[in-house]
Amino acid sequence: LIASPGIALVAPEGVVVGAAAAAAARLRPAFAVDRFWSELSVEPLARPGTTAVTHAHLAEAHLALLWAEVGGPDEVLALAVPGVMRPRQLGLALGIARQLAIPIAGCVDAAVAACADLPARELVLHLDVQLHQSVLTLMDGAQRLRRRQVAVAPRVGLRVLHAAWAQLISDAMVRSTRFDPLHEAA
Repeated sequence: LIASPGIALVAPEGVVVGAAAAAAARLRPAFAVDRFWSELSVEPLARPGTTAVTHAHLAEAHLALLWAEVGGPDEVLALAVPGVMRPRQLGLALGIARQLAIPIAGCVDAAVAACADLPARELVLHLDVQLHQSVLTLMDGAQRLRRRQVAVAPRVGLRVLHAAWAQLISDAMVRSTRFDPLHEAA
C-alpha cells in the first residue's frame, strides 16, 4: 500500500503533487493547494496566475501519480468514495480516470468499505478525519452493511489538529529555550 496526501504545489516552475508537494508546502504555502479532491470541479483556481489550472487538473495529476505507482497492465481500480462526494464530483473523477485510461471496476462508499469485515451488528459508526473536515457515517449492519446517514463537521480536520499540536510544541519550546520554531518555516 502507498499513501499520498492530496496536496499540490502550483508553482511557476510547474505542478507537483503528493508527498513531494506536502514536503514543500510549509516552505512555500502561497503555492500549496490541498482542497482539490474535496472541491473537485472544472472551475479555475481562485489564485492569481493560475487561471489555466483547475481542481480537476490537480486531481488528474495526483491520480496519474498514484496509478503509476500501483497500476499495472492487468490491474483495475476500485474507488472508495467518501459519503460527502457529490454525484457531479464522482462523475468528474470517473471521467479523469477514463482520460488516464485507468480501468474502473466500480465504486463503493469509503465508510462501508472500511467496515466491511466487521461482524454483523445493528449499528456501525465510522469516523473519517480528513484534512479539512470530519465525516461521521451511520450504517445499518444487522443483515447487510449499508449507509444510513452521513454527518459532516466542517473545520474539524487534521489540519486543525496539526496546527494545535504545532502551537503546543512551539509554546513549550519558547518557554524552555526562548526559540520559536514557528517564527520561520525553514
